[in-house]
Amino acid sequence: MKKLSMFMMVVLLVSAVAMGQMLPLRTEANTAEQQGVISASGKASITATPDVAWVTLGVTSQKDTVEMAQQDAAKTMNAIIEALKKQNIKDEHIKTVQFNIYPNYVWDENTKESNIKGYTVSHQLEVRVDKVNESGKLLDQVVKAGGNSVTGIRFGLSDETTLYARALELAVKDAKVKAEAMGKGLGITVMKPISIREQSNYSVPFRNAEMMPMLAEKDSFETPIMSGELQIQAEVFVEFGY
Repeated sequence: MKKLSMFMMVVLLVSAVAMGQMLPLRTEANTAEQQGVISASGKASITATPDVAWVTLGVTSQKDTVEMAQQDAAKTMNAIIEALKKQNIKDEHIKTVQFNIYPNYVWDENTKESNIKGYTVSHQLEVRVDKVNESGKLLDQVVKAGGNSVTGIRFGLSDETTLYARALELAVKDAKVKAEAMGKGLGITVMKPISIREQSNYSVPFRNAEMMPMLAEKDSFETPIMSGELQIQAEVFVEFGY
């Protein structure tokens, strides 16, 4: 009996100690549940001038046979690439994005059938231009080399990550100002952030400037290219405890 009583006393003692350790944790949990929270969203936008452009350009050739069309397109494309290099465009900034060969059909009213009449070869490049203000001059040189199509110009930023980080910083400050204004209305003067979440889905900003197919005519005027401006936007959601 004495041994059993001693065992029961040890069990009760261990249980008491365990409960004593758990009580403060429960108190802290209850305190956290009772903590006040003010939530606010923040937005910011930064305007920047594009400093890089991607131009899609090339040549389209129509001849009686596939061989003739392909040879003519290849000759012109070699001249275009040479012209690009003379404008200090690096090899790694020139890439083929499209190459098509297809027959040209004409409708015969007598036979009521479509017949092949020649072939078309289209070869298009995407060229990165680091000096946006020289885009017009570059296009003029491409035309002089025999290029007869520019299907699009896309403007972007070379340092968009840094600019987006700045926009995020401003968005957080915007959320803080809103939270402080709401807290002031309630007489709350001391707050601290307890969570923050990025709301914006960041992607590289760009702007398209669609171009009509170019006519290969020699002109003394430089083609005007206007890059405009880009908007880098950020949005966050912040919770402040008090």
